[in-house]
Amino acid sequence: MARSGSAFQLVLVDQMHAEDLLELSASGRFDPGMATLALAYRDADVARSFLQRWYARFDTTIGFLPMNVSLEVWLSLVRLLLHGQVVLPDELVASRAALRDAPPAAKDPPPCALAPTGLRSTGLPPTGLKPLTLREQEVLELIARGESNKRIAAELDITVHTVKLHVHNLVRKLDVPNRTAAVSLYFEQQQQQGGLR
Repeated sequence: MARSGSAFQLVLVDQMHAEDLLELSASGRFDPGMATLALAYRDADVARSFLQRWYARFDTTIGFLPMNVSLEVWLSLVRLLLHGQVVLPDELVASRAALRDAPPAAKDPPPCALAPTGLRSTGLPPTGLKPLTLREQEVLELIARGESNKRIAAELDITVHTVKLHVHNLVRKLDVPNRTAAVSLYFEQQQQQGGLR
């Protein structure tokens, strides 16, 4: 757990304690809205089951942290979580879609930052979209490392405003809803090219 002042910023729960988290949250002994909350999992089936049960009971978003990825990817995902982004890996997205088709008793989950809306698996950028400039590619790589706009600006020796413009342009060119989805697409491309193991 990471603390920010006196409040928790991030609460990671191992999949072995998924049932405990559901029980504590339902009983009111744990407030899921107190911090960014994520389930660290090794088994996608366990995570899918938890995802469905969580959103059937609670309105609070929850992230998911796969433990079977490279250290570089894992650290990037933790950085996103520490910045308040909700991570939903591709392997769990089918569960989210299934919730939409579920009976009215099951709640639709709130939007998740890494849900691959509009993402394609054909590389970066997807076919038919404008290619990124070299500077936009550099900005995307730094975002994928978990850097803030201010740190990106310092590293590239540009203004924060210029970083924001590059982010806006690359998100538009990649046809994704936000910078987190752009990072998801970046990681997808790296895996396809053998860059992430």
